[in-house]
Amino acid sequence: MNLTLKQLFKFGVVCASACALSASATDYVSDSFEDPEGVDGKAIGDYKLNMPNSGDTNWFANASDASVIVTNDPTYAAYTGGYPIAGADKELILSLDTAGNELSRAVTNVLDIEDGDVYVDTMVQFVLSDEAPVITETDIKVALYVNSESNLVVESKMYSNTVDYVHVRTNSVIDLGYPIDPAKWYRLSMRVTFDAPDTLTDIYIDGTLITHPNAYDIDNAVNGGSSFLSIDPLEMDLSAVSFKGTGLLDELVVSDTAPDISTPTVIQLVFAGGSGSFATLAEPDVSSVTSGTEVIMTAAEWYEITGVTGPIDETGFAVPANAVTTTVTSASDCTVTATVAQVDSDLADWAVLYGVSKAQADAGTYNNNYLLNISPSEVAEIVIESIVIVDTNITEITLGPTNIIDFGSMYGALSVSNSSDLVSWSVPMEVGNAAETYTITNGLNFIKAVVK
Repeated sequence: MNLTLKQLFKFGVVCASACALSASATDYVSDSFEDPEGVDGKAIGDYKLNMPNSGDTNWFANASDASVIVTNDPTYAAYTGGYPIAGADKELILSLDTAGNELSRAVTNVLDIEDGDVYVDTMVQFVLSDEAPVITETDIKVALYVNSESNLVVESKMYSNTVDYVHVRTNSVIDLGYPIDPAKWYRLSMRVTFDAPDTLTDIYIDGTLITHPNAYDIDNAVNGGSSFLSIDPLEMDLSAVSFKGTGLLDELVVSDTAPDISTPTVIQLVFAGGSGSFATLAEPDVSSVTSGTEVIMTAAEWYEITGVTGPIDETGFAVPANAVTTTVTSASDCTVTATVAQVDSDLADWAVLYGVSKAQADAGTYNNNYLLNISPSEVAEIVIESIVIVDTNITEITLGPTNIIDFGSMYGALSVSNSSDLVSWSVPMEVGNAAETYTITNGLNFIKAVVK
C-alpha cells in the first residue's frame, strides 16, 4: 500500500480556499467503515455518499478501483495497542485495490497548516512492494510504502545541505529495528506541521517516532531528525489523504487535535501452573494487555487460581477460585502473575489422571470407577464377601472378589449401619478404605455394609 498526504485542489470539490479551524477539537475525517454507512461488500466510492459537507462524496475512486469494505481480518485481533477511534467496532475494514490509480479521502474542510498542526491517524496492514512504486505526483507532502525487504520507505524531500537549504527529493529506508510483517496490523500516525518556510511530517509506527538521516531536526536546524520535508514544500493546505495499491485499512482519522499516540503500557500476563492448567488465560485470550484492561482468567477443569500478583483491582477479589475477573492498571510496563494449582480433592486427582471432564463427573458417569480408583475403561465391582460375628460386639467384614482393585488405594469407603429389626437403621458410620478386611464394634443384632 502506498499512502500519500496530499492537496486536493486538482479535484476542486471542497472549499475553494482554506477554511478556518474551529477553536475546539475537531475530527475532520473519522471513518471506521462500520454501520450505518458501512456494509460488507460496499464499494468505497459508495461509503458515506452524499454526507453533509462532502460535495458529491467523501471518497474519490477511479471507475476501475476495486477497493471494498469487508469483514474483519482475523489477524486484527492480535493487535493490542491503542486505536485511533476509541471504542469503535472492529467488524468492518477497507480492503484496498486501487488498480494503479489514486483513491482519495477528502477532508471536510481544507486544513491550513499555518493555523495549527494537523494529525492523520489510522490502522494499516501493509503489502510488500516487489518494485518501488513510481510516485510522479508533485503536489504531495510525503508518501509511504513497504519495499520487498519489509522495510518502511518514506518518499519526501530533504535539504541537500543546511547552508543554502536546497531541497532534493529522496527515498528514506527506515530501520525500525524489526521488519514490517504483512500479516500484522500497525497503527500509523502522522503530524503535519509548519516551520517557515516548510511543511513537514512526523511519522509514528505504533507510537514510536521515526527518525532518519534524511529527516530534518527542527530544533537544531540540521538533518538527521524526525521531520520529513514535504515534496511540495510551499503548499500549506491539507485537503485529502490518498492511497494507491493494495492493503488493509481501518479507522482513518484526520484532526486538528493530537491523538494519544504514546507507546501503550504493556502488561505481560504470566501463568504459573502445570501444562493445561488454564482453560482461558485472559479475555480475550492474549499474553499481554494494555493498562486499564479488564482481564478474565479461568482455570481449566479440576484446577483453581490460588493467587494473582501485580497491579490489579482487588475489589471483590477472592482466591482460590476457578475464575478471576480483575482490571490491571499500571503507568509502566509490568507483569501480572497468576498462580494455578490442581483442586485439592480425591475426585480431582482421579479425574486429571484419567481425563474425566467435570460434566462426566457431575453426571455420575464413572462414579463406580472413581470409588474403586480404576480407569474409566475398566469394569469391576466389589461385594461384601462375608460378615462374620466374632463375638457379641465384634464383627469382621471382608470385601471381594476382584483382581484389579487395590483396596488400600480406592477412594470409596466402607460405611456400616446397625439395626435391631431390619427396619430402622442407624446413621451410616464411615469405617475407612485401608484394607480388604475390616473389624468393627457393634452392639445390635444386624449390620449393613456398603462401599460409597
